[in-house]
Amino acid sequence: MKICVYLFKWRLVKEIPMLVAQLNGRLIEAQKVSKDTSKKSRANFICPQCRQSVILKRGQYRIAHFSHRGLSDCPYSESESAAHQAGKLRFQADISEIGHMAVIERDFDAIKQRADVYVPDWQLVFEYQCSPISFTEIKRRTAGYQQVAADVIWIVGDRHATGRYRREQIAKFARFNDRLGFYFVSYSSKTRLFGLHYFIQEVAGKMVAEVQKFSNLRALMAFMRTSQTHYSQQIGGHFQARQRILHQLRTIQESNLRRAKTYLSSVNACYAAGRQFVGCPMICHGQAGGGLPIVKQGVLGWKVWLVLQLFERGQQDFSTSELEAIFEAGCEQFLIEFAQVRVGRQLMADRFRQFIRDCRSAGYLRYTIGGIAIINRPEWFDDYDQKRRFILTNRQLL
Repeated sequence: MKICVYLFKWRLVKEIPMLVAQLNGRLIEAQKVSKDTSKKSRANFICPQCRQSVILKRGQYRIAHFSHRGLSDCPYSESESAAHQAGKLRFQADISEIGHMAVIERDFDAIKQRADVYVPDWQLVFEYQCSPISFTEIKRRTAGYQQVAADVIWIVGDRHATGRYRREQIAKFARFNDRLGFYFVSYSSKTRLFGLHYFIQEVAGKMVAEVQKFSNLRALMAFMRTSQTHYSQQIGGHFQARQRILHQLRTIQESNLRRAKTYLSSVNACYAAGRQFVGCPMICHGQAGGGLPIVKQGVLGWKVWLVLQLFERGQQDFSTSELEAIFEAGCEQFLIEFAQVRVGRQLMADRFRQFIRDCRSAGYLRYTIGGIAIINRPEWFDDYDQKRRFILTNRQLL
């Protein structure tokens, strides 16, 4: 009975403050303090943050840790989940298995930040994020660590790795490289498995990803290092084009009927031009079946906006500088800001150039010495039913 009450109180408070303290001027981990050392040094454990005396606590049901004596306003005394603490220990153990030292709760005085795990040989910070965090805070911390270390990798806990991918989540935690595309790493305290969520992309307005599970950091890092696939080969590989577009069309129609805010800005922009968003030209859906998760209102909304800019203004020619102005305006309105990715603008430029090439291949424009010339205009549909019939009955969608 006492055990049940104790565990209930522990879950309620979730107070397991810190894993390291100072002893005789050096950091020591709670789990590595021997009983003899604990008896001899009971009054000599010092908080690395506030320099106040702390005590070692250990027991059958709680991980060994240090705690301030009574209430404290030290930032280090804030409650922290057992999952977070256990995760840091797991990272340290896995890195040690690889043959490198890992320091838990490494203080960086120059930036007034404490890294969950720091690997000196790699000059790499690991942050294990189990609790909610704002975009502003993760961006601030990332910028800080990049001043004192080569890089920082945010590993997300179960709260953030639910299998559902949201733009807000991707903006915070996603990284990017040519092999994996947009990706992030997770660690589940429940299964004790690492997850690599990669090839994150938007398909029919929904974020999807490939997921691989790994039993340790060594296996995860080996996969990331040796993967030979290029992200561009994976874009749109989840659905057949016809099924994908029908699904997207149905989603738009349902959203409009509910008067949802999902596509509201695109609906209003089309209405101002005398068009219906649901009737947007097929070129807006594209053939690839997906797109990179770099656009706030979705790839479709961005492409519809481009069609309105290029083909609905009555302009026959666009100079290079005018195209650049359209691109800049599109970035300002649609480009997602990322906390970890620095190439978002470059990727947006690649997508913009590809859309111009697609319009040329479809016979809507041609290149000129100074830019492009409009030679045809993509067809809009009158309503949902007309567009749906076209998709179902035409073999060539674009």
